[in-house]
Amino acid sequence: MVYKKFRFDFSKKTTDLLSVFSQEHSEEKCKQYQCSWRDWINNDNIKKVLELECSMLKGAGFEGDVYDKMYKSARYYYKKRTNNSEKYQEKKVIIHTNRFSSNFLKSMDEIIQLQLKEDIKKNIYERSQIEFFHNYCNIHKNDIVTELREIKEMKGEIPDDIKEKLKKTYKNRFYKNRIKE
Repeated sequence: MVYKKFRFDFSKKTTDLLSVFSQEHSEEKCKQYQCSWRDWINNDNIKKVLELECSMLKGAGFEGDVYDKMYKSARYYYKKRTNNSEKYQEKKVIIHTNRFSSNFLKSMDEIIQLQLKEDIKKNIYERSQIEFFHNYCNIHKNDIVTELREIKEMKGEIPDDIKEKLKKTYKNRFYKNRIKE
């Protein structure tokens, strides 16, 4: 029994190839980038790897256009991750200002695991992370309110983006727990 996937990641080999391509063509304009992309994916060595990746993703349940997903990843994501860029050579110290307590996160993990196990017992594999999140918020309102009170006591106010932060935290933890199951 496999839970329906909503997030499809590329293999390490494909990720490395896309990253190298993006770094080599990061300064090109849109039309030139598209031409370079078409030439690159038609290269025999690259084509074999990409076709294997396509079949793996399709086999895992991906329903979209894999080459489109690769192009967008290379164009908009890997391009920004260039290692030789001056921006990325100076590491910035990131100070997290709105974090949830470790007890709250442990509780969230336990609840996610219970939700997943319940659905597996009921043979339900079609629910998305957002459905689980809404269910979590409805059932555990008191826990969320308590955590928000603690954040307010520590910081003096609740950040404006706390709702988005809670949703993102839940979805990331759901993804990690789903992989474990």
